[in-house]
Amino acid sequence: MKNTLIAIMVVSFFSVFLKAQAVVPDNRIAEKSDGYFAMLADQGKFSGSLLITRDGKTVFGKSYGLANQEYGIPNTPQTIFRIGSLSKQFTALAIMQLVDKGLLRVEDPVSKFLPDYPNGAKITIHHLLSHTSGIPREKTTVETARFLSARQIVDFEKDIATRLLFEPGSGFHYSNVGYNLLACIMELASKKNFDAYVTENILSPLGMRHTGFYNHKTILPQRAYGYVHDETHQLVTAENDGFNALGCGALYSTVGDLAIWEEKQAGIISEKGLAKIRTPYSKNGTGYGIQVVSEHNQPAYLHTGGLNGYLSYMMRLEKDRVNVIFLANLGDIPLLSIMKDINAILFGDPYQLPQETTRVAVKMDPEKLRRLEGKYRLELDPNQIFTIVMENDRLFMIDPDQAKSELFPESEWRFYSDPKSEDSIEFIVDEKKAVSHMNLIIMGGAKLKVTKTN
Repeated sequence: MKNTLIAIMVVSFFSVFLKAQAVVPDNRIAEKSDGYFAMLADQGKFSGSLLITRDGKTVFGKSYGLANQEYGIPNTPQTIFRIGSLSKQFTALAIMQLVDKGLLRVEDPVSKFLPDYPNGAKITIHHLLSHTSGIPREKTTVETARFLSARQIVDFEKDIATRLLFEPGSGFHYSNVGYNLLACIMELASKKNFDAYVTENILSPLGMRHTGFYNHKTILPQRAYGYVHDETHQLVTAENDGFNALGCGALYSTVGDLAIWEEKQAGIISEKGLAKIRTPYSKNGTGYGIQVVSEHNQPAYLHTGGLNGYLSYMMRLEKDRVNVIFLANLGDIPLLSIMKDINAILFGDPYQLPQETTRVAVKMDPEKLRRLEGKYRLELDPNQIFTIVMENDRLFMIDPDQAKSELFPESEWRFYSDPKSEDSIEFIVDEKKAVSHMNLIIMGGAKLKVTKTN
């Protein structure tokens, strides 16, 4: 379920509480952060690396858990992780470098570079960068393709752009397809392969020696392998090749390299270009490849990333020049809770230490469970359909990836699939006790509405 929803949750449920008061002293940040993440790791809720810097200097950095469970190899500050959608800000900066060079404009339509692209005459580069194109999030039948070039990815995915979710510029919808399209446009404008351009014009000038484009055939010393807990809370491997994630999520990196990126990216782009990247273009604060939070006298630029077995987070507090970066090789950490609590630690606000979770199922009449059967459509992405079915008087949910999980009743309308997880499914009924929709509550608080269609 989470692998399907991470990208949607990322842009729709940022719950970052930035306060007007100053960031607390470094020693307090270090002490509180270590206690918090050590407890998470002990409870099996975090595995990865954390780095907090201020004015380019390390405030706190430490790694937890194992990079490789099979051989017992620990994570270290030098461990390489796949960073998922954190890659989008590199794509955005590469595009804006080409704008600086006069090779394209954000107002250019897609059809200028790809004349046969569906609706390409009315979708602009700006729409793609700001997720306002109306192109659906992604093509779900990705497993039929392998290791495609930028143009091949566009050709494989472009049929879903024939029916836009809204007129370009009139709404917001997070789209991985849009960022893959940007990678192809960047190749056509620069006359270089996307990975070669990013390496030559971004990674090398910044000295990001441990960052690159993931390919499962390449041997990466000190790389972390991705894991997740299954429905019985057993740790299992959870990796995919990432072949279709070129512009939207193909990079790997380390916490140290990402700190360099946060501190030095302004030196490889014009002041005007960086300002456009950091401008919010929608109500939820989406800039170009990042989220922009500008409340409480503390501008911040942030994003998360998720792939099978990996979750990542970067936040920069511009006024205080503080960067928070964590990379995890555990795909079901309580992401939102961690994001909120890290900000509480930075500003000296109250927060709760991680708690062990144990859920207990109650007995329910199978006829009551049967009321919940049906198909449910995700409100934020109508292409995503969830199915609730009964089998042998037990309730199951089948997610859009066709993964099947048993649901255990905690109360009449609230269910869980993993007794060690805080994630829940709550069913909402109308005045006649008919189910209208369900809420998926994941990653420490994200609540996604899924409407019943039959």
